[in-house]
Amino acid sequence: MSDLVYTLWEIHTRSLVDGVDNEHDSLTLVWENIKHNGPAIAETLALDVEDETGEIHFIASGQELAERAWRELGAVPEKSFGA
Repeated sequence: MSDLVYTLWEIHTRSLVDGVDNEHDSLTLVWENIKHNGPAIAETLALDVEDETGEIHFIASGQELAERAWRELGAVPEKSFGA
């Protein structure tokens, strides 16, 4: 079992969205947020991971995070950013 914790944040309010123990599930959270709230929501999200030593590493935010979720999940975006 992994001791990693992937944490999804809403960056404007600095609110925790959710934390999970693997990157696939964290990217699923991103994709679910985009599906329910539209592509612009990705600009408010950031993902990091806390490793076994307690060190936090930034993974991605905004469009880069959305594109990472699309690649990982094999999903196709319905709308482009900036539209």
